[in-house]
Amino acid sequence: MTDTRLDSCEQILFEQIYALYGRASVTDSANDDKPLASQLPVNERLLSLNARSDNGDPSFIQLIPRILTWTDDGAFLDFISTLDRRSCELQLDRVLDEILRVDPAISAAIRSSLEELPAWGVVRFAAAPATRWRLAHWQSDPVRHVAALCQFLKAELRLAGKTIPGRGLWTALGDYFVTDTLGDFCDPRTPTLPVEANIRAPRVSGIIPVDAIGPNRLDIGTANVGLEPHTAGTFADVFKELSIAAAMIRRVAGGAIRLIERCTRVIVIARATIGGLGSSSHFMLPGQVLIRTPNQWVRSPAAEAEVASVLVHEAIHQMLYVLEFGERFVNTKAIPPQAGIASPWTGRRLAIHSYVHACFVWYGLVRFWRIALGCTDIPHDQPEMQLAKALKGFSTGNPADKLMPYRGAIGTDALETVASLWDELRASGELGRDLKPTRDSLVSALTTITPEPTAV
Repeated sequence: MTDTRLDSCEQILFEQIYALYGRASVTDSANDDKPLASQLPVNERLLSLNARSDNGDPSFIQLIPRILTWTDDGAFLDFISTLDRRSCELQLDRVLDEILRVDPAISAAIRSSLEELPAWGVVRFAAAPATRWRLAHWQSDPVRHVAALCQFLKAELRLAGKTIPGRGLWTALGDYFVTDTLGDFCDPRTPTLPVEANIRAPRVSGIIPVDAIGPNRLDIGTANVGLEPHTAGTFADVFKELSIAAAMIRRVAGGAIRLIERCTRVIVIARATIGGLGSSSHFMLPGQVLIRTPNQWVRSPAAEAEVASVLVHEAIHQMLYVLEFGERFVNTKAIPPQAGIASPWTGRRLAIHSYVHACFVWYGLVRFWRIALGCTDIPHDQPEMQLAKALKGFSTGNPADKLMPYRGAIGTDALETVASLWDELRASGELGRDLKPTRDSLVSALTTITPEPTAV
Protein backbone atom coordinates (compact mmCIF):
# COMPACT_ATOMS: atom_id res chain seq x y z
CA MET A 1 0.00 0.00 0.00
CA THR A 2 1.47 3.36 -1.01
CA ASP A 3 0.54 7.02 -0.74
CA THR A 4 2.18 9.64 -2.91
CA ARG A 5 0.46 12.65 -1.32
CA LEU A 6 3.44 14.33 0.32
CA ASP A 7 1.41 17.43 1.14
CA SER A 8 -0.96 15.13 3.05
CA CYS A 9 2.04 13.87 5.02
CA GLU A 10 3.06 17.42 5.83
CA GLN A 11 -0.49 18.26 6.89
CA ILE A 12 -0.39 15.38 9.39
CA LEU A 13 2.82 16.80 10.81
CA PHE A 14 1.32 20.26 11.26
CA GLU A 15 -1.78 18.74 12.82
CA GLN A 16 0.44 16.94 15.28
CA ILE A 17 2.25 20.12 16.24
CA TYR A 18 -1.08 21.92 16.56
CA ALA A 19 -2.40 19.19 18.85
CA LEU A 20 0.75 19.23 20.97
CA TYR A 21 1.31 22.94 21.25
CA GLY A 22 -2.07 24.59 20.70
CA ARG A 23 -1.48 26.77 17.68
CA ALA A 24 -4.36 29.01 16.67
CA SER A 25 -4.56 27.28 13.31
CA VAL A 26 -3.20 24.16 11.70
CA THR A 27 -2.12 26.26 8.75
CA ASP A 28 -0.49 28.97 10.87
CA SER A 29 3.07 28.64 9.64
CA ALA A 30 4.22 32.24 9.83
CA ASN A 31 7.01 31.34 12.22
CA ASP A 32 7.97 27.97 10.78
CA ASP A 33 11.34 29.26 9.61
CA LYS A 34 12.36 30.43 13.06
CA PRO A 35 14.31 28.33 15.56
CA LEU A 36 12.46 26.75 18.46
CA ALA A 37 13.92 29.04 21.11
CA SER A 38 12.63 32.22 19.46
CA GLN A 39 9.01 30.99 19.64
CA LEU A 40 8.83 30.18 23.31
CA PRO A 41 8.15 33.05 25.71
CA VAL A 42 7.62 31.15 28.95
CA ASN A 43 7.50 32.50 32.46
CA GLU A 44 9.87 30.50 34.66
CA ARG A 45 7.09 30.35 37.28
CA LEU A 46 5.47 27.72 35.09
CA LEU A 47 8.25 25.32 36.06
CA SER A 48 7.07 25.10 39.68
CA LEU A 49 4.22 22.78 40.54
CA ASN A 50 3.50 24.62 43.76
CA ALA A 51 3.70 28.12 42.31
CA ARG A 52 0.62 30.18 43.12
CA SER A 53 -0.43 33.46 41.65
CA ASP A 54 -0.33 36.65 43.69
CA ASN A 55 -4.12 36.59 44.07
CA GLY A 56 -4.09 33.15 45.69
CA ASP A 57 -5.23 31.05 42.73
CA PRO A 58 -4.56 27.29 43.07
CA SER A 59 -1.20 25.84 42.17
CA PHE A 60 -1.05 23.74 39.01
CA ILE A 61 -1.11 20.47 40.89
CA GLN A 62 -4.29 21.53 42.68
CA LEU A 63 -5.99 21.87 39.30
CA ILE A 64 -5.46 18.20 38.39
CA PRO A 65 -8.72 16.87 39.91
CA ARG A 66 -10.69 19.41 37.89
CA ILE A 67 -8.94 18.37 34.68
CA LEU A 68 -9.70 14.72 35.43
CA THR A 69 -13.43 15.37 35.54
CA TRP A 70 -13.05 15.59 31.73
CA THR A 71 -15.11 18.74 31.38
CA ASP A 72 -12.11 20.04 29.41
CA ASP A 73 -9.98 23.02 30.28
CA GLY A 74 -8.36 24.40 27.18
CA ALA A 75 -6.18 26.81 29.14
CA PHE A 76 -4.71 24.01 31.23
CA LEU A 77 -4.04 21.87 28.17
CA ASP A 78 -2.32 24.86 26.55
CA PHE A 79 -0.20 25.20 29.68
CA ILE A 80 0.72 21.51 29.53
CA SER A 81 1.78 21.93 25.91
CA THR A 82 3.86 25.02 26.69
CA LEU A 83 5.57 23.38 29.65
CA ASP A 84 6.32 20.26 27.64
CA ARG A 85 7.82 22.28 24.83
CA ARG A 86 9.84 24.30 27.33
CA SER A 87 11.22 21.15 28.94
CA CYS A 88 12.26 19.79 25.53
CA GLU A 89 14.03 23.03 24.67
CA LEU A 90 15.87 23.23 27.98
CA GLN A 91 17.01 19.61 27.80
CA LEU A 92 18.24 19.93 24.22
CA ASP A 93 20.09 23.20 24.85
CA ARG A 94 21.69 21.86 28.02
CA VAL A 95 22.97 18.70 26.35
CA LEU A 96 24.28 20.56 23.31
CA ASP A 97 26.22 22.80 25.69
CA GLU A 98 27.63 19.71 27.40
CA ILE A 99 28.62 18.17 24.05
CA LEU A 100 30.23 21.49 23.09
CA ARG A 101 32.73 21.10 25.91
CA VAL A 102 33.68 17.62 24.68
CA ASP A 103 33.39 17.92 20.90
CA PRO A 104 32.68 21.46 19.60
CA ALA A 105 32.42 20.27 15.99
CA ILE A 106 29.63 17.77 16.73
CA SER A 107 27.70 20.29 18.81
CA ALA A 108 27.98 22.88 16.03
CA ALA A 109 26.89 20.34 13.40
CA ILE A 110 23.78 19.42 15.39
CA ARG A 111 22.85 23.06 15.91
CA SER A 112 23.39 23.73 12.21
CA SER A 113 21.07 20.85 11.31
CA LEU A 114 18.41 22.14 13.68
CA GLU A 115 18.56 25.54 11.98
CA GLU A 116 17.86 23.86 8.64
CA LEU A 117 14.67 22.25 9.91
CA PRO A 118 11.28 23.97 9.90
CA ALA A 119 9.85 24.56 13.38
CA TRP A 120 7.67 21.46 13.15
CA GLY A 121 10.75 19.34 12.38
CA VAL A 122 12.64 20.72 15.37
CA VAL A 123 9.72 19.98 17.68
CA ARG A 124 9.22 16.48 16.24
CA PHE A 125 12.88 15.75 16.91
CA ALA A 126 13.16 17.42 20.33
CA ALA A 127 9.88 16.07 21.74
CA ALA A 128 10.33 12.46 20.57
CA PRO A 129 10.71 10.10 23.54
CA ALA A 130 13.72 8.38 21.91
CA THR A 131 15.47 11.75 21.57
CA ARG A 132 14.78 12.70 25.16
CA TRP A 133 15.98 9.34 26.45
CA ARG A 134 19.24 9.59 24.51
CA LEU A 135 19.76 13.19 25.60
CA ALA A 136 19.31 12.12 29.22
CA HIS A 137 21.78 9.22 28.87
CA TRP A 138 24.27 10.52 26.33
CA GLN A 139 27.19 10.61 28.78
CA SER A 140 26.85 6.89 29.55
CA ASP A 141 27.73 6.00 25.94
CA PRO A 142 28.50 9.19 23.98
CA VAL A 143 29.40 7.55 20.70
CA ARG A 144 26.23 5.44 20.46
CA HIS A 145 23.77 8.03 21.72
CA VAL A 146 25.13 11.04 19.82
CA ALA A 147 25.34 8.98 16.63
CA ALA A 148 21.68 7.99 17.06
CA LEU A 149 20.69 11.65 17.59
CA CYS A 150 22.47 12.58 14.36
CA GLN A 151 20.63 9.83 12.47
CA PHE A 152 17.30 11.08 13.83
CA LEU A 153 18.15 14.59 12.64
CA LYS A 154 19.07 13.36 9.17
CA ALA A 155 15.72 11.56 8.93
CA GLU A 156 13.87 14.76 9.86
CA LEU A 157 15.88 16.71 7.27
CA ARG A 158 14.86 14.22 4.59
CA LEU A 159 11.25 14.45 5.69
CA ALA A 160 11.51 18.23 5.35
CA GLY A 161 12.66 17.81 1.73
CA LYS A 162 16.42 18.20 2.23
CA THR A 163 18.79 16.03 0.18
CA ILE A 164 20.64 13.70 2.53
CA PRO A 165 22.53 10.87 0.76
CA GLY A 166 22.99 7.45 2.32
CA ARG A 167 20.97 4.56 3.64
CA GLY A 168 17.40 4.67 4.90
CA LEU A 169 16.80 6.23 8.31
CA TRP A 170 14.16 6.04 11.03
CA THR A 171 12.81 9.18 12.65
CA ALA A 172 13.07 9.52 16.41
CA LEU A 173 9.31 9.05 16.74
CA GLY A 174 9.51 5.79 14.78
CA ASP A 175 6.72 7.05 12.53
CA TYR A 176 8.73 7.33 9.30
CA PHE A 177 11.46 5.35 7.59
CA VAL A 178 12.84 7.63 4.88
CA THR A 179 15.24 6.70 2.12
CA ASP A 180 17.43 9.07 0.15
CA THR A 181 14.63 9.24 -2.45
CA LEU A 182 11.56 10.54 -0.67
CA GLY A 183 8.48 9.40 -2.56
CA ASP A 184 5.78 6.80 -2.11
CA PHE A 185 5.09 5.71 1.46
CA CYS A 186 4.30 2.12 2.35
CA ASP A 187 2.05 1.12 5.20
CA PRO A 188 3.79 -1.19 7.73
CA ARG A 189 0.61 -3.25 7.94
CA THR A 190 1.34 -4.43 4.39
CA PRO A 191 2.30 -8.15 4.54
CA THR A 192 5.38 -7.77 2.34
CA LEU A 193 7.25 -4.48 2.36
CA PRO A 194 9.64 -3.65 -0.50
CA VAL A 195 13.32 -3.44 0.40
CA GLU A 196 14.38 0.13 1.29
CA ALA A 197 10.86 1.46 0.92
CA ASN A 198 9.70 4.68 2.54
CA ILE A 199 7.39 3.75 5.42
CA ARG A 200 4.79 5.80 7.27
CA ALA A 201 3.20 4.48 10.47
CA PRO A 202 -0.57 4.67 10.85
CA ARG A 203 -1.89 7.22 13.33
CA VAL A 204 -4.61 6.91 15.94
CA SER A 205 -6.98 9.86 15.56
CA GLY A 206 -4.77 10.95 12.67
CA ILE A 207 -2.24 12.26 15.22
CA ILE A 208 -0.57 9.58 17.37
CA PRO A 209 1.74 7.22 15.44
CA VAL A 210 1.68 3.52 16.28
CA ASP A 211 5.11 1.91 16.05
CA ALA A 212 5.32 -1.86 15.74
CA ILE A 213 8.48 -2.26 13.66
CA GLY A 214 10.82 0.68 14.32
CA PRO A 215 14.15 0.08 16.09
CA ASN A 216 13.50 2.60 18.88
CA ARG A 217 10.98 0.31 20.56
CA LEU A 218 13.77 -2.17 21.32
CA ASP A 219 16.63 0.23 21.94
CA ILE A 220 15.57 2.72 24.56
CA GLY A 221 15.39 0.78 27.79
CA THR A 222 11.75 -0.25 28.05
CA ALA A 223 11.07 -3.67 29.50
CA ASN A 224 11.05 -6.04 26.55
CA VAL A 225 11.28 -9.29 28.43
CA GLY A 226 8.61 -11.65 27.17
CA LEU A 227 7.69 -9.43 24.22
CA GLU A 228 7.61 -10.34 20.54
CA PRO A 229 7.04 -8.17 17.45
CA HIS A 230 3.69 -8.08 15.73
CA THR A 231 3.13 -9.51 12.28
CA ALA A 232 1.57 -7.24 9.67
CA GLY A 233 -1.77 -8.95 10.32
CA THR A 234 -1.75 -8.61 14.10
CA PHE A 235 -0.48 -5.04 13.76
CA ALA A 236 -3.54 -4.26 11.67
CA ASP A 237 -5.84 -5.89 14.25
CA VAL A 238 -4.35 -3.98 17.17
CA PHE A 239 -4.40 -0.67 15.30
CA LYS A 240 -8.08 -1.18 14.52
CA GLU A 241 -8.76 -1.83 18.19
CA LEU A 242 -6.85 1.30 19.20
CA SER A 243 -8.83 3.35 16.69
CA ILE A 244 -12.15 1.96 17.92
CA ALA A 245 -11.16 2.69 21.53
CA ALA A 246 -10.11 6.25 20.64
CA ALA A 247 -13.45 6.81 18.93
CA MET A 248 -15.23 5.53 22.04
CA ILE A 249 -13.23 7.91 24.23
CA ARG A 250 -14.11 10.81 21.94
CA ARG A 251 -17.82 9.99 22.27
CA VAL A 252 -17.57 9.78 26.05
CA ALA A 253 -15.42 12.81 26.87
CA GLY A 254 -13.79 15.26 24.51
CA GLY A 255 -11.46 16.37 27.28
CA ALA A 256 -10.07 12.85 27.59
CA ILE A 257 -9.29 12.39 23.91
CA ARG A 258 -7.71 15.84 23.74
CA LEU A 259 -5.44 14.98 26.66
CA ILE A 260 -4.45 11.75 24.91
CA GLU A 261 -3.70 13.60 21.68
CA ARG A 262 -1.69 16.28 23.49
CA CYS A 263 0.38 14.07 25.76
CA THR A 264 0.92 10.78 23.88
CA ARG A 265 3.72 11.16 21.33
CA VAL A 266 3.89 7.56 20.14
CA ILE A 267 2.25 4.24 20.97
CA VAL A 268 4.60 1.29 20.79
CA ILE A 269 2.91 -2.10 20.49
CA ALA A 270 4.31 -5.58 21.07
CA ARG A 271 2.91 -9.04 21.72
CA ALA A 272 3.24 -10.44 25.23
CA THR A 273 4.31 -14.07 25.34
CA ILE A 274 2.37 -14.50 28.59
CA GLY A 275 -0.42 -12.56 30.26
CA GLY A 276 -3.10 -10.31 28.88
CA LEU A 277 -3.39 -6.68 27.86
CA GLY A 278 -1.05 -4.33 29.69
CA SER A 279 0.75 -1.04 29.35
CA SER A 280 3.67 0.89 30.77
CA SER A 281 5.43 4.22 30.52
CA HIS A 282 8.37 5.92 32.20
CA PHE A 283 9.32 9.37 33.44
CA MET A 284 12.50 9.24 31.33
CA LEU A 285 10.46 8.53 28.18
CA PRO A 286 7.73 11.18 28.37
CA GLY A 287 5.19 10.67 25.62
CA GLN A 288 5.89 7.00 24.88
CA VAL A 289 3.27 4.42 25.78
CA LEU A 290 4.13 0.73 25.47
CA ILE A 291 1.05 -1.46 25.01
CA ARG A 292 1.46 -5.20 25.46
CA THR A 293 -1.24 -7.20 23.73
CA PRO A 294 -2.14 -10.84 24.33
CA ASN A 295 -0.45 -13.36 22.09
CA GLN A 296 -3.87 -14.34 20.78
CA TRP A 297 -5.91 -11.17 20.23
CA VAL A 298 -9.66 -11.65 20.41
CA ARG A 299 -11.81 -8.65 19.58
CA SER A 300 -14.77 -8.01 21.88
CA PRO A 301 -16.62 -5.14 23.60
CA ALA A 302 -14.68 -6.00 26.77
CA ALA A 303 -11.38 -5.69 24.92
CA GLU A 304 -12.43 -2.32 23.48
CA ALA A 305 -13.23 -1.01 26.95
CA GLU A 306 -9.92 -2.30 28.30
CA VAL A 307 -8.00 -0.58 25.51
CA ALA A 308 -9.91 2.65 26.18
CA SER A 309 -8.91 2.43 29.85
CA VAL A 310 -5.29 1.86 28.85
CA LEU A 311 -5.24 4.96 26.62
CA VAL A 312 -6.81 7.19 29.29
CA HIS A 313 -4.65 5.64 32.03
CA GLU A 314 -1.39 6.27 30.19
CA ALA A 315 -2.35 9.78 29.05
CA ILE A 316 -2.80 10.77 32.69
CA HIS A 317 0.68 9.45 33.45
CA GLN A 318 2.09 11.48 30.54
CA MET A 319 0.39 14.64 31.79
CA LEU A 320 1.84 14.08 35.26
CA TYR A 321 5.33 13.54 33.81
CA VAL A 322 5.08 16.91 32.07
CA LEU A 323 3.93 18.61 35.27
CA GLU A 324 6.85 17.06 37.13
CA PHE A 325 9.47 18.47 34.78
CA GLY A 326 10.40 21.29 37.14
CA GLU A 327 9.48 19.67 40.44
CA ARG A 328 8.59 16.05 41.13
CA PHE A 329 5.78 15.07 43.47
CA VAL A 330 8.05 12.92 45.61
CA ASN A 331 11.63 13.42 46.78
CA THR A 332 12.69 9.83 46.17
CA LYS A 333 16.11 10.45 47.77
CA ALA A 334 14.36 11.01 51.10
CA ILE A 335 12.66 7.60 51.00
CA PRO A 336 14.35 4.24 51.69
CA PRO A 337 14.89 2.32 48.42
CA GLN A 338 12.84 -0.64 49.63
CA ALA A 339 9.82 1.48 50.58
CA GLY A 340 6.60 0.61 48.81
CA ILE A 341 2.82 0.46 49.13
CA ALA A 342 0.47 -2.29 48.00
CA SER A 343 -1.91 -0.88 45.42
CA PRO A 344 -5.52 -1.15 46.64
CA TRP A 345 -6.53 -1.44 42.97
CA THR A 346 -4.25 -4.20 41.70
CA GLY A 347 -2.45 -5.55 44.76
CA ARG A 348 0.94 -4.84 43.19
CA ARG A 349 3.59 -3.27 45.38
CA LEU A 350 4.33 0.22 44.09
CA ALA A 351 7.11 2.69 44.74
CA ILE A 352 5.85 5.79 46.58
CA HIS A 353 6.06 7.97 43.48
CA SER A 354 4.17 5.37 41.42
CA TYR A 355 1.52 5.14 44.13
CA VAL A 356 0.92 8.91 44.00
CA HIS A 357 0.50 8.63 40.23
CA ALA A 358 -1.86 5.68 40.66
CA CYS A 359 -4.21 7.72 42.85
CA PHE A 360 -4.60 10.34 40.12
CA VAL A 361 -4.89 7.75 37.34
CA TRP A 362 -7.65 5.73 38.99
CA TYR A 363 -9.53 8.88 39.97
CA GLY A 364 -9.49 9.95 36.33
CA LEU A 365 -10.77 6.53 35.28
CA VAL A 366 -13.62 6.69 37.80
CA ARG A 367 -14.70 10.00 36.37
CA PHE A 368 -14.35 8.80 32.77
CA TRP A 369 -16.36 5.61 33.15
CA ARG A 370 -19.04 7.36 35.17
CA ILE A 371 -19.60 9.64 32.16
CA ALA A 372 -19.56 6.59 29.87
CA LEU A 373 -22.48 5.10 31.79
CA GLY A 374 -24.58 7.96 30.51
CA CYS A 375 -23.74 7.28 26.85
CA THR A 376 -26.67 5.52 25.23
CA ASP A 377 -24.58 4.04 22.41
CA ILE A 378 -22.23 2.17 24.79
CA PRO A 379 -23.55 -1.04 26.41
CA HIS A 380 -23.59 -0.46 30.17
CA ASP A 381 -21.95 -3.71 31.20
CA GLN A 382 -18.48 -2.60 30.10
CA PRO A 383 -18.49 0.86 31.71
CA GLU A 384 -19.89 -0.73 34.86
CA MET A 385 -17.07 -3.27 34.93
CA GLN A 386 -14.38 -0.65 34.34
CA LEU A 387 -15.94 1.71 36.88
CA ALA A 388 -16.01 -1.00 39.54
CA LYS A 389 -12.34 -1.72 38.90
CA ALA A 390 -11.43 1.97 39.24
CA LEU A 391 -13.50 2.44 42.41
CA LYS A 392 -11.99 -0.60 44.11
CA GLY A 393 -9.02 1.25 45.60
CA PHE A 394 -11.20 4.04 46.98
CA SER A 395 -13.89 1.79 48.48
CA THR A 396 -12.17 0.92 51.77
CA GLY A 397 -10.92 4.37 52.70
CA ASN A 398 -8.75 7.20 51.49
CA PRO A 399 -5.73 5.83 49.56
CA ALA A 400 -3.79 8.90 50.70
CA ASP A 401 -3.72 7.50 54.24
CA LYS A 402 -1.07 5.02 53.12
CA LEU A 403 1.18 7.92 52.14
CA MET A 404 1.28 9.42 55.61
CA PRO A 405 4.44 7.56 56.75
CA TYR A 406 6.25 9.27 53.86
CA ARG A 407 4.58 12.67 54.09
CA GLY A 408 7.85 14.51 54.71
CA ALA A 409 9.12 13.44 51.30
CA ILE A 410 5.97 14.41 49.38
CA GLY A 411 5.11 17.94 48.32
CA THR A 412 2.44 19.47 50.53
CA ASP A 413 0.19 20.39 47.62
CA ALA A 414 0.67 16.95 46.06
CA LEU A 415 -0.28 15.11 49.24
CA GLU A 416 -3.21 17.38 49.98
CA THR A 417 -4.50 17.06 46.41
CA VAL A 418 -4.23 13.26 46.45
CA ALA A 419 -6.18 13.24 49.72
CA SER A 420 -8.87 15.44 48.17
CA LEU A 421 -9.61 12.87 45.44
CA TRP A 422 -11.35 10.54 47.89
CA ASP A 423 -13.40 13.39 49.31
CA GLU A 424 -14.42 14.49 45.82
CA LEU A 425 -15.66 11.00 45.00
CA ARG A 426 -17.49 10.71 48.30
CA ALA A 427 -19.15 14.10 47.84
CA SER A 428 -20.32 13.12 44.35
CA GLY A 429 -21.94 9.94 45.67
CA GLU A 430 -19.45 7.47 44.18
CA LEU A 431 -18.51 6.09 47.61
CA GLY A 432 -20.51 4.77 50.56
CA ARG A 433 -21.75 7.43 52.95
CA ASP A 434 -20.64 5.42 55.98
CA LEU A 435 -16.99 6.24 55.31
CA LYS A 436 -15.70 9.22 57.23
CA PRO A 437 -13.84 12.00 55.39
CA THR A 438 -10.15 12.13 56.21
CA ARG A 439 -8.93 15.19 54.35
CA ASP A 440 -9.45 17.55 57.30
CA SER A 441 -7.36 15.38 59.60
CA LEU A 442 -4.73 15.01 56.89
CA VAL A 443 -4.50 18.76 56.36
CA SER A 444 -4.21 19.21 60.12
CA ALA A 445 -1.35 16.72 60.19
CA LEU A 446 0.40 18.54 57.36
CA THR A 447 0.55 21.72 59.42
CA THR A 448 2.63 20.04 62.09
CA ILE A 449 5.05 17.83 60.17
CA THR A 450 8.78 18.31 59.91
CA PRO A 451 10.64 18.32 56.57
CA GLU A 452 12.14 14.89 57.17
CA PRO A 453 10.21 11.74 56.18
CA THR A 454 8.94 9.49 58.91
CA ALA A 455 11.04 6.34 59.27
CA VAL A 456 9.56 3.26 57.70
